[in-house]
Amino acid sequence: MTHEKHNPSPRTRPLQNPEAAHPIIPPDRDRLNARGWRWRSGGWRRNRPLVFFFAIFAGLLAGWARTHWAHSTWELPDFRQPWVVVIFFIPQFLAFYLPVTRSQIPTPAAAACLISSLAGLMLFCLYHWRLPGMPILAAGLFLNLLAIGANGGLMPLGTTTAAYLLPPQVLSNLQIGARFGLSKDILLAPEAIRFPWLADRFLSPEWLAYRFVFSLGDVLVASGAFLLLALPGKLHTRLQERQP
Repeated sequence: MTHEKHNPSPRTRPLQNPEAAHPIIPPDRDRLNARGWRWRSGGWRRNRPLVFFFAIFAGLLAGWARTHWAHSTWELPDFRQPWVVVIFFIPQFLAFYLPVTRSQIPTPAAAACLISSLAGLMLFCLYHWRLPGMPILAAGLFLNLLAIGANGGLMPLGTTTAAYLLPPQVLSNLQIGARFGLSKDILLAPEAIRFPWLADRFLSPEWLAYRFVFSLGDVLVASGAFLLLALPGKLHTRLQERQP
């Protein structure tokens, strides 16, 4: 009797060790931290929020400088029902950020939380499309949502990109096609990624203390957030207010 050799799918095969557990504890945590990925309470944690936080800080600074130069006062954007943002973000917060819950939520449920959260935030941005930066922010959320929805509900991360961030002994024990620890990513072979240009494929500069990856959608989201804060919709000129 002949036996055909089984070739696993590129979306599910292991890198080298088929018996490797996932996720694993990295053998070299100090080196791993220096490359931008952190092991916290049994899961991987990535520094991609730095892109968004930097955009917010830069937008606030640019908005303050712009209004100060024009002798005006800076105000928050005129949002309607801003509490809706909190409601849309709660599923994502529970599935990926809160340590107590993220380790208990299975991957399919976490993917559903991510998709519903991004979809809700995108609708909120479209509702406020007249505000500066909101169309760009919505476009970024849509691109991330497209990449996530086309790749099983999580953001795809190619093995070639992950090789720039993780030590070889750690990367070789990770399972392709599985969720990357407790993060929003799924580790895939480059040829198996749908819409590869929308995946997490861009690397932070090497001179940064922490290396991280981000997507084209992340760039648009950060750009939209910057413009939203740097170009406030209402400017009240102090000189005009002093006139009788």
